[in-house]
Amino acid sequence: MTLLQRDRENIELGREEGSNQMASLIKILLSENRTDELNRALEEPDFRNRLFEEYDIFLRVKSSIIKNNSSIWIY
Repeated sequence: MTLLQRDRENIELGREEGSNQMASLIKILLSENRTDELNRALEEPDFRNRLFEEYDIFLRVKSSIIKNNSSIWIY
Protein backbone atom coordinates (compact mmCIF):
# COMPACT_ATOMS: atom_id res chain seq x y z
CA MET A 1 0.00 0.00 0.00
CA THR A 2 1.36 3.40 -0.92
CA LEU A 3 1.26 6.39 1.38
CA LEU A 4 -1.34 8.02 -0.86
CA GLN A 5 -3.58 4.94 -0.69
CA ARG A 6 -3.19 4.81 3.08
CA ASP A 7 -4.03 8.50 3.39
CA ARG A 8 -7.13 8.08 1.25
CA GLU A 9 -8.24 5.11 3.33
CA ASN A 10 -7.71 7.05 6.54
CA ILE A 11 -9.68 10.00 5.19
CA GLU A 12 -12.55 7.69 4.26
CA LEU A 13 -12.48 6.07 7.72
CA GLY A 14 -12.55 9.53 9.32
CA ARG A 15 -15.53 10.56 7.22
CA GLU A 16 -17.40 7.39 8.09
CA GLU A 17 -16.72 7.77 11.80
CA GLY A 18 -17.66 11.47 11.70
CA SER A 19 -20.91 10.60 9.96
CA ASN A 20 -21.66 7.95 12.60
CA GLN A 21 -20.85 10.44 15.35
CA MET A 22 -23.22 13.04 13.93
CA ALA A 23 -25.96 10.44 13.36
CA SER A 24 -25.70 9.39 17.00
CA LEU A 25 -26.06 12.97 18.17
CA ILE A 26 -29.04 13.60 15.89
CA LYS A 27 -30.82 10.45 17.11
CA ILE A 28 -30.31 11.42 20.74
CA LEU A 29 -31.44 15.01 20.32
CA LEU A 30 -34.51 14.00 18.30
CA SER A 31 -35.48 11.34 20.85
CA GLU A 32 -35.32 14.02 23.56
CA ASN A 33 -37.24 16.56 21.42
CA ARG A 34 -34.26 18.93 21.56
CA THR A 35 -34.72 20.26 18.03
CA ASP A 36 -33.54 23.77 18.92
CA GLU A 37 -30.25 22.33 20.18
CA LEU A 38 -30.00 20.15 17.09
CA ASN A 39 -30.34 23.17 14.81
CA ARG A 40 -27.78 25.05 16.88
CA ALA A 41 -25.39 22.08 16.76
CA LEU A 42 -25.61 22.05 12.98
CA GLU A 43 -24.55 25.71 12.85
CA GLU A 44 -22.08 26.02 15.75
CA PRO A 45 -19.13 23.58 15.94
CA ASP A 46 -18.24 24.57 19.53
CA PHE A 47 -21.77 23.85 20.72
CA ARG A 48 -21.81 20.58 18.77
CA ASN A 49 -18.55 19.53 20.44
CA ARG A 50 -20.03 20.29 23.88
CA LEU A 51 -22.95 18.01 23.03
CA PHE A 52 -20.55 15.27 21.91
CA GLU A 53 -18.91 15.55 25.33
CA GLU A 54 -22.26 15.69 27.15
CA TYR A 55 -23.36 12.42 25.54
CA ASP A 56 -19.93 10.77 25.49
CA ILE A 57 -19.87 10.60 21.71
CA PHE A 58 -16.31 10.38 20.46
CA LEU A 59 -14.81 10.23 17.01
CA ARG A 60 -12.28 7.43 16.73
CA VAL A 61 -10.07 7.71 13.70
CA LYS A 62 -8.73 4.30 12.70
CA SER A 63 -5.42 4.06 10.94
CA SER A 64 -4.77 1.13 8.68
CA ILE A 65 -1.01 1.45 9.08
CA ILE A 66 -0.93 1.30 12.87
CA LYS A 67 -0.60 -2.34 13.77
CA ASN A 68 0.29 -2.05 17.46
CA ASN A 69 -3.27 -1.36 18.66
CA SER A 70 -2.71 2.40 18.78
CA SER A 71 -5.42 4.84 17.76
CA ILE A 72 -5.98 8.54 17.42
CA TRP A 73 -8.85 9.99 19.44
CA ILE A 74 -10.46 13.30 18.53
CA TYR A 75 -12.92 14.81 20.98
